[in-house]
Amino acid sequence: MSRSRISLALGAVVAGCALSGCGSGGSDASRVPAGTTATLALLETTDLHTNVMSYDYFKLAEDKSLGFERTATLIAEARKEFPNTLLLDNGDTIQGTALSDYQALVKPLACTETLAMYKVMNLAGYAGGGIGNHEFNYGLPFLSQVTGNRFSVGSMAEPAAQPTCKGPNFPLVLANVLSVKTGQPLFQPYAIIDKTVTATGPDGKAVSGTVKVGIIGFTPPTIMSWDKRWLDGQVFTTGLKEAAEKYVPEMRAKGADLVVVISHGGLDNSTYTPTMENGSYHLSTVPGVDAMLIGHSHQVFPNATSTVAQFKLPGVDKVAGTVNGVPTVMANYWGKHLGVIKFGLSFDGAKWVIDKTKTVVQARSAQNADKTYVAVAPEISAAVAAEHQATIDYVKTPIGSTDFQMSSYFADVGEVGAIEWSTRPRPTTSPDTWRPTCPSTPACRSCR
Repeated sequence: MSRSRISLALGAVVAGCALSGCGSGGSDASRVPAGTTATLALLETTDLHTNVMSYDYFKLAEDKSLGFERTATLIAEARKEFPNTLLLDNGDTIQGTALSDYQALVKPLACTETLAMYKVMNLAGYAGGGIGNHEFNYGLPFLSQVTGNRFSVGSMAEPAAQPTCKGPNFPLVLANVLSVKTGQPLFQPYAIIDKTVTATGPDGKAVSGTVKVGIIGFTPPTIMSWDKRWLDGQVFTTGLKEAAEKYVPEMRAKGADLVVVISHGGLDNSTYTPTMENGSYHLSTVPGVDAMLIGHSHQVFPNATSTVAQFKLPGVDKVAGTVNGVPTVMANYWGKHLGVIKFGLSFDGAKWVIDKTKTVVQARSAQNADKTYVAVAPEISAAVAAEHQATIDYVKTPIGSTDFQMSSYFADVGEVGAIEWSTRPRPTTSPDTWRPTCPSTPACRSCR
């Protein structure tokens, strides 16, 4: 497969099911012989921050070091390498670039439209995703709309009166944010995905089986401070560890062969509190957790050369990619890496079991060894061409003009024109020609 191509068939990944409608897909015990083996690779993206394109909207220039259109090539290559893959996202997905601001604030998305970021994620065949702290930046009504959920919170109409809007084609899970109004999770806390895998029977022949993969999501409880204006009185958080201890046994009881934690947080081994920002280290100690996809810290894990403090903690193996023995990956940010956790599985006659000797954890870079970058997947840019161009046009819109050269060189000694221009309330009409008022400071004599 060429690096410039990506297989975007939605059939490449089996979609997740809602809590109330998870089908078993049939019991493998009746059709898969004991001793059957399979390989399943979890693929992670995290902190994409709506970097769909390899493009810097503020510089109005290409930036090859980032962008989902290159991550998509890594995904295609992983799918070619592994017979069975499950693509999952860690969160901080819908905010972060001028494109996201354009769709949320400048020309708000219609209920019938799919967010550009989710549009390309649908195209790439994601099986599920988590919710990061930045998902809340535009407020609950917007988050409800673009994720296709109907929130039951005090500031919004009753769910039955809300329209069902276009969301992603995969489940989003979040276990530790609850509605003040109902006391129930804002999103479904977990989903159990029936993943059809191609396996090898004990006789060496190919056999098809179903691995039930449970995914559960967590976000930093500190959202209650960071987005207080939107969330105060509407939602509350519970501790990550408490939520995991509640739901992981429930997921196992519903038949999950694997339990995958999607935690939008880094590693912190300080004394556990229910409000700590980076609680993933403590999630690794919850019985029944098989893997962790983490993020938020914008780091690469595993990474043998990393000097980051959180990867030097007791029980953290930055070479093998484990936290207290749990396979863990963090795939950097802005689409610069793809996380991979490869599991070797065997069927014991009743359930699928992980062969820990065959587990491999990697963070794969979009930058090659020779400092070049993997090619883009052209289908991605084609899918969001209109949104991308509209954002560029918006960024190019003049907001004013000046008849003198502005500089911030003397900003430390006075309110220079460039600073006043950027902080002073702008005229109500735009574009407009106006001249900043020059403060009486020596540093500003040049603007008189």
